[in-house]
Amino acid sequence: MRNRPDKNRPEGVQAVILRCDGSLMRSIGPQRKEAEDLMKKGNLSPEETRRVEELGQQMGAAVKGCLAKALGLEGSDISLGVDLGAIGLPISLVAPAEETREITQDVLDKGLGLENIVLEETAKASATARLFKSPWSIGFAHGPDTLLPVAGLTEKLLKPGEKLRTLKRINWRSIMTNDLDLKVFEGELSDEQCEGCTLDGFFETDQGRKLSFFANQIAGSPIHTSRNENPIAKVMICNCKQHVPRRDWRGRMIAQLIDTAVSKGMIDMYETTAGVKFATLAELVAIMLAHSFKKDKKSGEIQLMAGINDLSLPDSLEDLTREGEYLRLKARPGKARTGKSGLEIIPFDFKLPNQKSPGTGIIAKGYSDEIQRKLLEIIASNQ
Repeated sequence: MRNRPDKNRPEGVQAVILRCDGSLMRSIGPQRKEAEDLMKKGNLSPEETRRVEELGQQMGAAVKGCLAKALGLEGSDISLGVDLGAIGLPISLVAPAEETREITQDVLDKGLGLENIVLEETAKASATARLFKSPWSIGFAHGPDTLLPVAGLTEKLLKPGEKLRTLKRINWRSIMTNDLDLKVFEGELSDEQCEGCTLDGFFETDQGRKLSFFANQIAGSPIHTSRNENPIAKVMICNCKQHVPRRDWRGRMIAQLIDTAVSKGMIDMYETTAGVKFATLAELVAIMLAHSFKKDKKSGEIQLMAGINDLSLPDSLEDLTREGEYLRLKARPGKARTGKSGLEIIPFDFKLPNQKSPGTGIIAKGYSDEIQRKLLEIIASNQ
């Protein structure tokens, strides 16, 4: 990958989350400068040494608070480990070792929105999925973001050495304004399980296993958390002149995915869990959809990605950013139909650089008042 490391850029899982809050670096700027000036001076007096330690504690508290907010753990008694050296500070300013904790699996699960996890070996799992709102959809959960808990829980059913390879299908059947009761199991989904559910679909593993999932909204448990947009996908599709998504001669939207703004920390975050991987790929497709309809979008009109099929993971992010390879997407309004909800359902197809054959999906198109008033109607389709 043509990564351009910056010694002052955050690295590691913690630092990726920090990048989601640009105000952090501004808020600790004065303490950082004072501490660095003292460290450059050398031969510190006892009073100056205590001051350095005090500044380190202040910055550590600010970083931990930002992490807790980004992970939805505000008010939690979990102590998050923070390496202040990772954000360009002298390593000697790190809080004392006894105050440092690693980010545990429990913290990662909560970062994915997973609580109350129940596992039955490699055959079945359930959990509460705490969804969040984002700038993409301030009134309800954004579809690709739900893949954080969905793929994160599904990954727990993998056998040793097994990997999730392809999201064969996901349907978002209704607007999500509440947290989810999420179920994952090995085998086929039944019509009874899908009836009335909020979302459903299945993954295929590299060992050929089919891991299905479905979820229902939890009455009385509204979404109360907001987060920023997916930071990895956001920087891989550039609005700069050289790489802005454009239409080719076939009418497809194409974009050269770039890695120049992808930090090592982002790569670490991507590699942490299948939840982040699938959410990032789906977000790349969603961003391309937004570009595809941008020119013809009418005032008050909203498009929601309502289903996606055959979304395959690359071996690494490098497979997405090869020179001359493009993410391609084509909406097919000529095949549009009106759903039972009254919203317009439009199919599209897409092809990531790592995919040998295209995937497909559908979007629901309507106006904000309609979307607030009606549930989405999705028909499982591979058009």
